Amino acid sequence: MRILVLVFVVITLGTHCSFANPQQALQSFGDHQVFIKPEILKYARPVYPLEAHRDESAALVEVAFMVDSDGKPYELTVVQSNDSVFNDAALQAVRKYKFNPASLDSNAVDSRFTMGLLFMMDGQYNYVPKSDARRLKKIQKRISSDNADQNAIEKDIFWLIHKKSTTYCGEAHAYFALQQLAQSVQNTELEITALRALRYYAPYRDQSSKSDDRWHCFVEPLNQSILIRLLTLLFTQERHAEAFRILVDLDNQNSQSRSQLLIESMPQHFFDMSQLAPSSKQFEIAGSGFQFIEVLGRKLELQQKDEGDLESAKLRCDAGFMQVELTESTEIEIPPAFGRCQVQVIGEAGTRFELTESSIR
Repeated sequence: MRILVLVFVVITLGTHCSFANPQQALQSFGDHQVFIKPEILKYARPVYPLEAHRDESAALVEVAFMVDSDGKPYELTVVQSNDSVFNDAALQAVRKYKFNPASLDSNAVDSRFTMGLLFMMDGQYNYVPKSDARRLKKIQKRISSDNADQNAIEKDIFWLIHKKSTTYCGEAHAYFALQQLAQSVQNTELEITALRALRYYAPYRDQSSKSDDRWHCFVEPLNQSILIRLLTLLFTQERHAEAFRILVDLDNQNSQSRSQLLIESMPQHFFDMSQLAPSSKQFEIAGSGFQFIEVLGRKLELQQKDEGDLESAKLRCDAGFMQVELTESTEIEIPPAFGRCQVQVIGEAGTRFELTESSIR
């Protein structure tokens, strides 16, 4: 009988990347304002779609949504997915989640949250011998149990890592299990150790020496999630030099991706948004009918650049939600207390537009 194995991945600090959020992490949104992010209280196991059983495929579905002041999710949207067959199952599961809501100065507020749901069939461990896959499956079940023995599980994981016959991907999956264990027991230092190890299985780390590197061991979006989670923890632990060294290592990668990693992982108080210099970028509505953009500015200007149609913009923020109807030229002012925001621009596919960010004052 096939059983679903599910891994939760939180993608941003304010929400993203189960890699779960650093619980009760604080951010400053101005003088005397303290924001505490939402915390998951109740999970819901998604149903592996029947359509995917035939291929026994794996997928990572990233879902963005708001959590209201009662801890209930709303405004759910799939941000990205490497297999749309899994989208409905991911959304249905997240709708059943229950959260401890975010708070601003001890008052419950609506807050954004983004998470990735990784779907895998039981025993689906690429490039891992069946005996090791069975051991990994048992470890995963022990980690998710209510009375997990950290020392015993950690010992079994390191035994698998150092076993001579363990494959390259076997090591990667073992370190991934270690990260999940550390996260479940809130051992930040152990989690950083596991994430650091996982970095060396990434495709840009001397992949010529390993044909079955981590790029093939996991579905592709998980690679970036691992980096975001590591950067998040380093910044929140104020280990800034280590975090920036990782970003420097990524200089040869796409610069826009590097910038996105920085924005998603760096705590809010590192940005003095009142002094943000104006910046403009051009975007195009994707075939899905929307475009997601992370913004730091308090004032946004959206200017349509050609024929097409811009319909609306939904702003999912660390401490608030806004929806604005768009015209060919629209200005939006974001309240400072909302913190960092993710904008979903909705419109006709192919419509090009320019977004200008600046401070209000």
